Amino acid sequence: MSRKFFLKRLKNYFTILMTPTLVLFLLFFCIMGNSQIRNLNTTSGNTLENMNETFDLITANSFYQQDLMTLNPQLSLSLRKILLFEATNYTDYVFLNSMKTILNSATKSHPFIQSIYLSLNQYDNFFSSDKGICSLYHYYDTSWYDIYRQLPEDTSNYITHRTIPANGSKKETEVMTFYQKMTYLDGVIVSNIPLEAFLGSMKSIFPIWENYFFILNTDHDILLSHTNAQNSSLNFADHFHKTGELSVENEWIVIDGRLFLKNAASNQDYDLTFLLLTPAGEVVRNTLNNLTWFLAVIMANCIFVFVLSLKTTRDNFSQIRYIIDLFDNAEKGIIPGDNSCPRTVENEYDLILNNVVRMFLNTTFLNSQLAEQRYKKQVVELAALQLQINPHFMVNTLQTLNFEVYKEVQKPTSVNKIINNLSDILKYSLMPAEIPVTIWDELNNIHKYVEIQKYRFPDCFLVYEDVDDAILQLPLKRLLLQPLVENSISHGIRPASRFGYVKIRIFIRQQKIHVSIIDNGIGINRSELKKLRENLLKDIPTEGIGLDNVNKRLVLNYGPESCLRILSHQGLGTCISFTIPVS
Repeated sequence: MSRKFFLKRLKNYFTILMTPTLVLFLLFFCIMGNSQIRNLNTTSGNTLENMNETFDLITANSFYQQDLMTLNPQLSLSLRKILLFEATNYTDYVFLNSMKTILNSATKSHPFIQSIYLSLNQYDNFFSSDKGICSLYHYYDTSWYDIYRQLPEDTSNYITHRTIPANGSKKETEVMTFYQKMTYLDGVIVSNIPLEAFLGSMKSIFPIWENYFFILNTDHDILLSHTNAQNSSLNFADHFHKTGELSVENEWIVIDGRLFLKNAASNQDYDLTFLLLTPAGEVVRNTLNNLTWFLAVIMANCIFVFVLSLKTTRDNFSQIRYIIDLFDNAEKGIIPGDNSCPRTVENEYDLILNNVVRMFLNTTFLNSQLAEQRYKKQVVELAALQLQINPHFMVNTLQTLNFEVYKEVQKPTSVNKIINNLSDILKYSLMPAEIPVTIWDELNNIHKYVEIQKYRFPDCFLVYEDVDDAILQLPLKRLLLQPLVENSISHGIRPASRFGYVKIRIFIRQQKIHVSIIDNGIGINRSELKKLRENLLKDIPTEGIGLDNVNKRLVLNYGPESCLRILSHQGLGTCISFTIPVS
């Protein structure tokens, strides 16, 4: 019970105190969220711009010196001769060493460049920065040439992602291969940059928050990817291939059910797209980091609401427990004195509570005294009413008379039968009140009474019953029917000059026992009937004790709704009925 009220108070207090706080929090969260998104867009845009510039710087360093080398006519002729016939004289060797020096200076000055290839169209050999003159048919790395042959003739710059196979002490390496056509010769300059080294050169540029970085070519193939997320199982490649033209606008996109903030930049020289994706969760975390103080206020409010709800519930239930204990003691008859203060007055509610408790105690005390007086009165009335019908001393006298008659005649006679019936009636009347009887017991007692009356008034009346056998074993208070039957015979049938009938009708309906005693006697005129009803209603003694006795016992045992109801018409007869609940 206390837990239920605690949760209810917690809900109410939380609604009152936390609703404004949460509304303000949501408002500030939206404001800070928009500010955070703008900051992320600005920072991401700057990051992508720096990456683009770094990328241009790397590619420029890869191709500038090599392209200048092709401007020297002597070097160009030597390159053609060397690629066609290899070195044939001292001058060729000098030019060959010069070319190696130029290419090695580029790879050594830029450690993220692994190797540079110079190739002229229609030649079977090419020049490598690390191996010198190499054959396209015997060199271990020739996949670059297969890709170059498939490029359109008007392509001046191209980048692809490929893998250089292992060779000797060199392990297999994933590289980005850059293709740039020579300006003055019919050939191509190829630069191989390992992905790991390239990412290392850009490591300081990547943002510190959780993000996904991609470099995509015109076919939306991923040339390079990097992430600082701890777990990434998303299929970005399929999403990029299904996407049409990638815009460089800042927008929200959904990939595999997750929301990302997209920032993009393009490289016009190589038709590349630099893409930076920031998860929505990272935006929320960064926003919440800026609202730490607000979250502290919310937590403080939650603690305050919890403590307040717990305190008020404990205080109120301490009062409730006190009242319950007080009421239990009152039911047991333990009533505090008039001058005792039920509870220390600490506020106006305690004052009201004390007045209510004091009023309850006084009412309980008075009600207990009144109930005790009523009980005593009922006991006295029941005892008096029982004694009116049960003359105990007559039983022994009747048994003596029965014995004397039998002794004189030496055989049973009608006198003995009358005496036996009368004795049984008196015994039935003298039974202790707490011994229950049934409808069958009451009817059996009436049979004996009627048999005695027939000896007194032969051929004068007939008593018959309309009773369902199923209700014969239902309980009924003793001597409720016999006085009513006696009243019908004595005051209804005997004064009439015709043969009389008395009907006993008992049935059950809606869990109530309905009893009616009907006769065709002289009946009662209206004035007498009205007076009789008023006397029974006001508990005024009537001329005879029969109806008054039965009515009082019905009211005392079953309540006012079970009192006698009398219907009568002068010259036609009388019907006396009552209704009692099934117990």
